[in-house]
Amino acid sequence: MVSRTACWQASTPSQGSTPTYTDTDATTAESVEFLVGHQSTLFAWHVVIFLVFGVAIIPLARALHQRLGGGNELVGGMWILLVSVAAWGSKRLPKGLNVLGVISAAAGLITLIPGLSDVGMIFGLGSIAWFAWTGVVLLRGPSVTTPATEAAR
Repeated sequence: MVSRTACWQASTPSQGSTPTYTDTDATTAESVEFLVGHQSTLFAWHVVIFLVFGVAIIPLARALHQRLGGGNELVGGMWILLVSVAAWGSKRLPKGLNVLGVISAAAGLITLIPGLSDVGMIFGLGSIAWFAWTGVVLLRGPSVTTPATEAAR
């Protein structure tokens, strides 16, 4: 059993092979033991990070809003584009749906160019059609089986 202080020590040739949390030689059990032993510290650290980044994102969101307008087109366009490209590559969604997604996303991203904000209508209507069609496809399509879902049955 690895002591709590041993997990914090760095491995050096003179110390031998004292496992650390990030040590590639540490076993899974040693890593889990470290995480369990330092659970409150890790929880506190995650809360601090969450709060710091939560506060830091406020000026970022305000700056994006001032420079790019609402910013909905940027975020929505990127999301629809990424999902459509991933679905196109994996052939999980119909090709027409992926084309609609790419066109709609491109329209959303084009609205960032000054003077072309009216293209946002294409993005808005295309996004509604894309979300509706995606919902129908996902509800009607066969469920995807993975080894995890097979093991659960």
